[in-house]
Amino acid sequence: LVKTILCEGGVPQRPVVFVTRPKLVDAIKQKLCCLGSDPGWVTVYGMAGCGKTVLTAEALRDHQLLEDYFPGGVHWISVGKQDKAGFLIKLQNLCSRLEHDSTVSQRPPLNIKEAKDHLRLLMLRRYPR
Repeated sequence: LVKTILCEGGVPQRPVVFVTRPKLVDAIKQKLCCLGSDPGWVTVYGMAGCGKTVLTAEALRDHQLLEDYFPGGVHWISVGKQDKAGFLIKLQNLCSRLEHDSTVSQRPPLNIKEAKDHLRLLMLRRYPR
């Protein structure tokens, strides 16, 4: 079940070479659990290649965390450095993923401002947590 939820959400798989860092993974889990009572963001930051993606993906492999705090699943988006066109494509993709169960087919946003407005409304109406 967890594997399916993570795969559908685009969460990266565990790398072949994996070094466990339980204290850091637990710290990320604790911050993610705080989102249950205080909606907001969890930002994981550090130098390129230090393991941010691997640690965060590992925190999400916790069945109880997903069940209690992310019952609708997760949507993983890797942004990185993008020009405006690339960023718009990422936003359009996210809109499409969040509307996956919609019966009305929406046209993709045509520009970044429209995409931001559309995502804001989607999050408020369909994903308030």
